Amino acid sequence: MTTNPPNGYRTAANAFNDFYAGLRREHLNGLGTLYAEDARFKVPFHHVHGCQAIREVLQDMFDAILDQVYEPLDVALEGRHAFVVWNFHYTMRRWNKTRHSIQGVSHLTFGEDGMIHEHCNYLNPTEELFRKLPLIGAIIQLLKSAMQMPPYRKY
Repeated sequence: MTTNPPNGYRTAANAFNDFYAGLRREHLNGLGTLYAEDARFKVPFHHVHGCQAIREVLQDMFDAILDQVYEPLDVALEGRHAFVVWNFHYTMRRWNKTRHSIQGVSHLTFGEDGMIHEHCNYLNPTEELFRKLPLIGAIIQLLKSAMQMPPYRKY
């Protein structure tokens, strides 16, 4: 990345989407082109600091899944912040070989150098991941049914 990207931070957000859309295990060494060396990375189940730690989280992801497709849907920019809405389609290595999808949002904070200094993913793992597990999914469905609100009625 260059200092003060010419198109604001849109160029950096687009580079993020391009990187993840084409991400393969052999591309992990390219993380340094997106992330500052001391970047913070927070996703469900992981909160790490530094490019090497981010690389390790992504390597673990590749160990757990057979294939993945990152599908960027939208980007909103406000100053040094980007909010990227995406779908992630994947097949787990250990579970049944059914294709799964999850939707999430990445909040990226860029430094003046155009590099990502903070990356936080927001998604609902109970809705998208846990409910697909045989025992846990049944418990979540029971809890969800028990807590369901009556339909909204307009008066």
